[in-house]
Amino acid sequence: MDIIHHTAITTPAVAAPSHPLGNQQKGLVENHKAIQNTLVDQVANTNKHQQTDPMFQSEDNLPLQGSDGQRPSRMVLLRYGHQTFPDGVLPRMAEVPAHLDIQRINVSGDYSLHAEYSSKPRKFNSPLLEGLDAIKESHRRDVPELWTSLKWAQEFAVLMTRLVGENPPPCQIEIHPPFFSASTTIDDFLARYEAFEETIHALYPGCGIVIENRAGTKHPNPFIMSDSDSILAMGKALQQSSLKLGIALDITQMFTANFGSKHLVGHEGVSLIERLWPIRERIHTIHLWGRGPGGGAHGGGLEGVFASTDARQACLNALRDLISDGDLRYLVLEVRKAADVAGIIQDLEEAGIALEAMA
Repeated sequence: MDIIHHTAITTPAVAAPSHPLGNQQKGLVENHKAIQNTLVDQVANTNKHQQTDPMFQSEDNLPLQGSDGQRPSRMVLLRYGHQTFPDGVLPRMAEVPAHLDIQRINVSGDYSLHAEYSSKPRKFNSPLLEGLDAIKESHRRDVPELWTSLKWAQEFAVLMTRLVGENPPPCQIEIHPPFFSASTTIDDFLARYEAFEETIHALYPGCGIVIENRAGTKHPNPFIMSDSDSILAMGKALQQSSLKLGIALDITQMFTANFGSKHLVGHEGVSLIERLWPIRERIHTIHLWGRGPGGGAHGGGLEGVFASTDARQACLNALRDLISDGDLRYLVLEVRKAADVAGIIQDLEEAGIALEAMA
């Protein structure tokens, strides 16, 4: 049985969105309201744990601008798995797995739920899925298919609340995009997703929600948010809506989607990062990971991703500039070996990316 125990700190205080559901599947709207009202009643006594989001600080509390007119980048480090860190580095939160086969979590401290990411087949046998037929029926050869309908989105909110249970509310929920199909575009996804956001923000007002770009799956279809162009398209669509959804930018996955997993990234990676400037305020979380000597994902430091030290420094400098607006963001280093964690932290510090997790 998949049970997650974690010791883990805080995220965005956000209001329920006012963006209309649209005209699709109107027959499900009243059902959604009933689900939401029931869930609100169930957790009314637990919302004393509401948190204040450091990302939404007042301008008066932000660091002074540098000589280049930019504010320093600031990152809150999350613990990934059972990572160990160099002396002087203390993660302030934990990333907690929340895929469809997880049956229970047990956390103390602040945490971010990392929801289903559709990389591989699932068992769909968790008791938390009881009665959630839209979720259980949405798969291809047991690889979960996400955001397939409004009913799926409603049930996903129910699943997240069941998983949280009596734990403190999450600081953040990290979701993932659906696969592209004739009936699932970015606009289709956002129309369905809104029901999820409305329910989660009603239950956990201090919980932020972000969507991570994805690449790599046993499903035959690509994700609708994967390479730099589709990340930019998602960000622009969000800017034109009243949704609060942010972006979790996985730098390494973006490179994989654009260049392939065997390509060592050179200075061409800089332009991909710079392309995202128009949506920088929507980027609330950063993921970074490296490759091992054989190219294995999450198996090494950044030297396994970049073609040269110069290319690595140039891309990290571009990332620093992208997020140098004084806002606080979350950082997840998806590597397990202590040496790889320490190496990436050193690479970031040399690029001028400050970690708020320092003890």
